Amino acid sequence: MQTGISGSSPNFNLNGFITPPSQPVLPVNAQVFLGTPDVSLQPVLKCDPRSGLASHQYINGACFGLPGIDSGQNGQYIFPYAQGPTFFNTDLTAEKGFSLGGERNLRFRIAAFNFLNHALNSFGTGYAQQTNLSLNGTSPSTATYSPSTDFGFAPQKLGRRLLEVSAKFTF
Repeated sequence: MQTGISGSSPNFNLNGFITPPSQPVLPVNAQVFLGTPDVSLQPVLKCDPRSGLASHQYINGACFGLPGIDSGQNGQYIFPYAQGPTFFNTDLTAEKGFSLGGERNLRFRIAAFNFLNHALNSFGTGYAQQTNLSLNGTSPSTATYSPSTDFGFAPQKLGRRLLEVSAKFTF
């Protein structure tokens, strides 16, 4: 099973600052660019975000730019499918029941979650940080991606085997 970003209106949590010469600093947000905080500010595509990827990178942040600040136009709401980390899950449960005479029964159960102990690349505990797209520049047309934010990277491997054992006695 693959995970990814696709479909309509993904939230990139656009942030950053535009610092025009001899003018006040403008934050990157929907209020400044669109005149309302009620619409999600969307980036514009400058290239294919699935190309030029580094190790454990799933989306190229350098392919995103800001829409024009005076145009009142927003970026695209539908983006090309960007495949995220592969999801691989294996669970196993075994159960055995014994009759102890009459209406008495004993049932043992063992369940193993991720029983193959397969670690997965993950956006990890800092998921919100890796989904924030930070664009900074002197104007919307020159705003560039700041690679220090780790946008689009899934650098962590997560996952462990869990066992659950139970016994049930009915009478």
